[in-house]
Amino acid sequence: MTDARVVVSPVPDTEIDDVVAVLADAVGGTRSTVAVRAARIIRTTTNVRAYDDGRLAAVACVAVDPRATGRGVVELVGTDAELRGRGHARTVLESAACRLGLTELVAETDAEAVGFYRRCGFDVVSLGERYPGVERFRCRLGDRPPSN
Repeated sequence: MTDARVVVSPVPDTEIDDVVAVLADAVGGTRSTVAVRAARIIRTTTNVRAYDDGRLAAVACVAVDPRATGRGVVELVGTDAELRGRGHARTVLESAACRLGLTELVAETDAEAVGFYRRCGFDVVSLGERYPGVERFRCRLGDRPPSN
């Protein structure tokens, strides 16, 4: 990564389209269908964005669970297709855990994305067939020391 930086803040209106484009490519579907889902999630979660030479490289939308101190839930995560494999998604997830003082980060995903979470150090457990014909997985990155 060259000139990489990570930002934890609400997404400025000027960047919404870029964030939606990165997330749409990552989660599949058209920009318009993802935009509807992502708009709500972007506005109600903590957003962690990584930039590479000024270009949006990866986004993680993390909800901090108010019922469980130190627990965050990954609602959406994605990397610009041209910048995949460079560690940007891992960086936004690690930054979310560290900067938000999380001791546990969890996500639920499908078989297609479970390898990504494993590579990022998450423990993975099958939840079985949560939807007809679709196996889901619970991914957990835990036992992290609280950040100061």
